[in-house]
Amino acid sequence: MKGFLFGSALILLGLVVLGLSVTMSAESVKRNADLLKLSVFDRLDDEIKATQNGYRELLSYFIKIKVHGNNVTFSETLKDTSASDFFTFASNFKTFVEKNSSFDIKIDLTGITNKLPLRIKPIDILYNHPLDFGDKRIEVTNVQNVVGYNITVLLNKTGATPVEWDEGPVNDFTGLRVSIVTGGHTGNDFTFSGNLSRTELSKLRIKVPGEDMTVEIGDVNVPGRLRITNDNTATAAFVNTTITVNATNLYVGFPDQTINITAEEYNISKIDLVRIA
Repeated sequence: MKGFLFGSALILLGLVVLGLSVTMSAESVKRNADLLKLSVFDRLDDEIKATQNGYRELLSYFIKIKVHGNNVTFSETLKDTSASDFFTFASNFKTFVEKNSSFDIKIDLTGITNKLPLRIKPIDILYNHPLDFGDKRIEVTNVQNVVGYNITVLLNKTGATPVEWDEGPVNDFTGLRVSIVTGGHTGNDFTFSGNLSRTELSKLRIKVPGEDMTVEIGDVNVPGRLRITNDNTATAAFVNTTITVNATNLYVGFPDQTINITAEEYNISKIDLVRIA
């Protein structure tokens, strides 16, 4: 009887050990699968960041963008005849990434029109080129959250440049904080710092021989709008525009563009914007 009980106990113990072994093996397989998925997620993230960095680098040859606190600064030349090359580079880079990625990756560039609209996220301020990127105009709209502009215009010329207000300025302490500096190779010709109305147009005219350059702030139909136009065909201008907003955690991206990447073997997908700053 004792032998039977002892044998039964051994059998029961063996079954328990076997059950624990099977359970531990299943847990180990599940743990390894989870670790593998995490590794795949990390690799997808790496490819998204590499793609974003690629577009950031390409665009930096034509326009510099910097996010610092609640400010976003755009620096570019009006006019820049080489700017249209960016669209060729962007398309070629899309082809290269989609062909050489380790995963199934699709880059949607349908919203990258020749006007190169850029959006400050998450508040959706639009920094646009309504007459085409590299042409004579910059425009900032959808500006409900904008509290100020800091604008520097450096002209590719020597000698003093006459500057005058066609309209404004209007001291409106509930309006926009605005700073404007203009100059050329020999120093600053004009400096303004004050508050301008969001709805009443303030128009600064920079009188370059030939056609003038203008900085327009405020609009009754688009309150707070900024428009900078260089109508002079002979004199290029480097424009540095800092937009101060009532928001944090800012970044800049192409509008309505996405990076859609899939690891088909694991049925894992991620979608992100094309962030450029």
